[in-house]
Amino acid sequence: MSDIATLVPEPADTELAASALRGLDAALGTEGPVRLRLGGQSGEVEVPRTALAALAPVLHSFAHGAGATVLPAQA
Repeated sequence: MSDIATLVPEPADTELAASALRGLDAALGTEGPVRLRLGGQSGEVEVPRTALAALAPVLHSFAHGAGATVLPAQA
């Protein structure tokens, strides 16, 4: 996988991103670990709160139909 990823949402992704952003904002306002439920038989994963905070701007862009570029700090 490349260090730099430009992500462009499909039209159907905008409403899903807006909904996910609302849930993410609520989760970020709580204490303790954040658990995400995955589709299929994958179950749940615990995710660092800082990683979810980094996801919020991507979801915000997607919710408005815009793409987002993700760039690791060390890239």
